[in-house]
Amino acid sequence: MKYHTIKEQQSQYSYEQVHVCSCFLLDFPIEYVYTYSLQYYEENRHKKDCLYELIGRKDSVMYDRYSSELSEKDRIFNVAIQFLEKVGYERLSIRKICAEANISVGKFYTYFKNKQELLSHFYNIALEDFEEKIKSEDFSKLNLQEKITEFYGIYMEFTQNFGVEFVMHYFSNQNEEMDIHRNNNHIMMVTDGFITEEVQKGYVLPEGRSVHDISIDLCMIVKGIIFTWVAERGGFDLPQVTRDIYRRAIKGILPM
Repeated sequence: MKYHTIKEQQSQYSYEQVHVCSCFLLDFPIEYVYTYSLQYYEENRHKKDCLYELIGRKDSVMYDRYSSELSEKDRIFNVAIQFLEKVGYERLSIRKICAEANISVGKFYTYFKNKQELLSHFYNIALEDFEEKIKSEDFSKLNLQEKITEFYGIYMEFTQNFGVEFVMHYFSNQNEEMDIHRNNNHIMMVTDGFITEEVQKGYVLPEGRSVHDISIDLCMIVKGIIFTWVAERGGFDLPQVTRDIYRRAIKGILPM
């Protein structure tokens, strides 16, 4: 196929033709696909998922590459996660990520210094979203044991969504970019708040135990569950098992 300028291509092909041949979009130059993607989207935005119909499935690398709503950082991360699940962390190549995300290797290093920082950066962004979700949850109708059980269940839903490969390498002791103090502090700050609130209402803590001592115990349990889940390669439902374990353990840690 002979390529001309974008203006000449626009006079030769309508966006309907491109849509009909969407499965062959890789035969078109990037600029051509991008131009008609936006045109088709603007004229058909009332149709559900029209942009997805034009350039591929929602979860496809192709969609990630051409969507105008994705930043370069987002594209890097989306491609990295797909590769991570397919080939594992050790075989995750920055060069391949850049090629699939359609950016230069030099551009990658303007955002991240290595693969570990890539994982940590987006975990921290997701953690901010998780913090907002927790603030919006209504725990008011639950007792103390139920609040803590449900909180850790939600945290494990958040963790499981990253996938085994991501969690395995993010929580590795070889990940120098992991901010373990931030992770622990956030979790324990929430449980500290739950327990302190009940103490102010008259709850009596187990003898010799402080609020923070109990939060540390609860945090260590969740670490053990995550370790087991990773060791078993995601062989069980992380949120469900966590809720089951906390329902049993919490009775001894915080008796009512």
